[in-house]
Amino acid sequence: MILNALGFVGRALYLMPDYLHNKPVDLLIDPDLTADDFNDDTLGRCLDDLYAAGVTEVFYQVASHALQVYGIRSRFVHLDSSSFHLHGAYDLDEPEREAISVTYGYSKDHRPDLKQVYCS
Repeated sequence: MILNALGFVGRALYLMPDYLHNKPVDLLIDPDLTADDFNDDTLGRCLDDLYAAGVTEVFYQVASHALQVYGIRSRFVHLDSSSFHLHGAYDLDEPEREAISVTYGYSKDHRPDLKQVYCS
């Protein structure tokens, strides 16, 4: 599913058993599983469970566990500095008391016509 999501395969979920038939599923995932176990119903339920648990939370748990298992110390953290912009009018009664300011500024999207959010 990861390979498919990353675009390396680009197949519909119902074709996943065909894709996995020449892969060592027993070594990669579990000795009791075969390629036929990865049908679209099973994968769909898996995706539903991931969504319910929270994809970010699951990723954090897996990554954290991997760091512990392999004894990797993390000295740095990643900050997603994605830019987002706003449309509309934002009139503030007391701009000096606001936690954020909505104003024109640098846009990573190269859209100087759109307002940005800045933390005070």
